[in-house]
Amino acid sequence: MLAIITLPRATATFAYGVIQLDHDKLYTMKQLFTLLLCIATFNTQAQVQNGGFEDLNFETLPYYWKWISGPFVVVIGDPDSVAYQGGRFTLNSTEVHSGQYAMEIGNGYNYTTSTPYVGTLAASYDTNFFGGFPINQVLLTERPQTVRFFCEYFPEADDSAFVEAHVYDLSYNEIGTGLLTIGGTVGSYSEFVMPITYNSTEPAVAMSLSFHTSTPTGTASLNTRLLVDDVTVESVAQSISDLAFSEAFELYPNPAADRITITGPATVIANSAIVIDALGRTRSLSLDNGRDLDCSALANGVYQLAVGTSAGLLSKSLVIAR
Repeated sequence: MLAIITLPRATATFAYGVIQLDHDKLYTMKQLFTLLLCIATFNTQAQVQNGGFEDLNFETLPYYWKWISGPFVVVIGDPDSVAYQGGRFTLNSTEVHSGQYAMEIGNGYNYTTSTPYVGTLAASYDTNFFGGFPINQVLLTERPQTVRFFCEYFPEADDSAFVEAHVYDLSYNEIGTGLLTIGGTVGSYSEFVMPITYNSTEPAVAMSLSFHTSTPTGTASLNTRLLVDDVTVESVAQSISDLAFSEAFELYPNPAADRITITGPATVIANSAIVIDALGRTRSLSLDNGRDLDCSALANGVYQLAVGTSAGLLSKSLVIAR
């Protein structure tokens, strides 16, 4: 039997037999790609948004929040073709803390391999993808201190809810962590506060914030439910220059042919720049004298150029035309 398998907002695949896409093996690749997307769009910086889940897109799904599945398994053969995904979610309009909506997540299960999957909900700066392999980070202009949220939790067996936050600097080193375990039933909405502790004074550039229906050592029972509402992040200003992005970083000439110079009051603190083309492909180019960039190897087209400066991580569109 020939089948067409469509991954959520990803690619279509034609196959015979058994296909298994292991999400864990793709996780590092996804994180690196996420970082590059963060770099490419950093001038649209965002903190955690839509924490009450009231702002919905045309598919009636909440902007800035994503569910993250476990492995996507497709079994193809006689008599049927069956697909199983990891954790489940729903936009709940009956059990809410405030407003009209709250997010409910639960565990999933692969009946082919008898493998449970933990349900996960993650904050995001991206609004174009939901589910599958989504962007599970937000971009930061301030330094997160605590995460506050309201939740109900109805565990089965030995499940415990698990909340985690990881904060990264310009080099994608983890500089801050917040972890919180919720054990036992929480029968009505209660407020929880998760502090974030830091091991570095480097400016915070990105943060991942996710909610899980079970810890890694839990049973991930199918009947476990976690409802989350009114998520807020308390932050403080960072000790970096408050230069406006439009004034701090310019490229000259632009369009360019072979070389460009970075101008403006911001001091470049990196020895290379990242260039991303329209297809998302990236390459690193060396900076001469901290300002000059040889772009002769780039084909004609529109790129995003990102570099670390004293005003933070900055990016600008670069046009190559010869």
